[in-house]
Amino acid sequence: MRRWALAALLLALLALPAAAGAHPGDPLGGHGTLNPQGAGAKVLGHEIRTLLIMGGAVYLLVVGLLAAIIVRQRRRPATDEPLPEDDGSARRWIWLGGLALPLVVISAVLAVSAGTLTALGKPGRDPRRTIEAIGHRWWWEFRYPSDGITTANEIAVPVGETITVRLRTKDVIHSFWVPELTRKVDMTPGKVSSVAITAERPGIFRGECAEFCGLQHARMTLRVLALEPGEFESWRRAQLRDPVPPATPAARAGQRVFLSTCAACHTIEGTEAAGQVGPDLTHLASRRTIAGGTLENTRGNLGGWISDPQAIKRGAQMPPASLDGDELQALLDYLGTLK
Repeated sequence: MRRWALAALLLALLALPAAAGAHPGDPLGGHGTLNPQGAGAKVLGHEIRTLLIMGGAVYLLVVGLLAAIIVRQRRRPATDEPLPEDDGSARRWIWLGGLALPLVVISAVLAVSAGTLTALGKPGRDPRRTIEAIGHRWWWEFRYPSDGITTANEIAVPVGETITVRLRTKDVIHSFWVPELTRKVDMTPGKVSSVAITAERPGIFRGECAEFCGLQHARMTLRVLALEPGEFESWRRAQLRDPVPPATPAARAGQRVFLSTCAACHTIEGTEAAGQVGPDLTHLASRRTIAGGTLENTRGNLGGWISDPQAIKRGAQMPPASLDGDELQALLDYLGTLK
């Protein structure tokens, strides 16, 4: 039984590197520390792989020594035979295994870590664009100061361009982390920090809040959309346009519902809604997720979220809407036009 348990443990340890870099099958973006797709993440991925190799070598060395000791002990003399004289080998093992080996390993780890810190402090390319990331409980606000764009829970970046993300929080400590693109950076109240992002291929990359920030910490995710330069420019122009005014009676009725119930907390450009509490909804229909990345952005999910957000994300800073069926359907018709 013990042999089976030991074999299972060894298999689990061998599977850890593969699991750490695997995609979980998330259609809205994968995340894996050992699957770097950005400059900063590649530096960290190199360090992780190096430390895994070093740790594995030390592990195999220790196992080999234990095996040698066990074999030697099985050959020890019988109790009626005289013990061999001390030849100083025990002291040599203490010096080698207790001092020399740890000193070499720790020095190597220190050298690798120092190289990583130096590399992370020097972005590969000069940043050309700045995005402001603001952490809320429990969602992300993103602003493009040079363009006047505000969005929530997802950002778009052009492939191959280094972006500076300036980080701050509106409430408690959060931590910005997109494992496939860059390192983790804490967001402390009253302090502005920054991190560079360079996506080297198109795709959707999932990010996390990596610092426990309360009840819904696990449901505070973000998506980075890495777009080819032409696609990014089309996205940018679309975000700069105000939404098309509602064209159907149902959508116009939905806009009236929105302005009477939601405008105190949310903003929609081109309307009277200018709330600063919740996410900007100007282009809500173009986003892939809602509720801080908790749900895919579908009509049914959006209706459930508006009707009873606490049933989906308990503790969220959004009250339920007191709407009858017709009002809710009209509101959903209107929100569906916000592309």
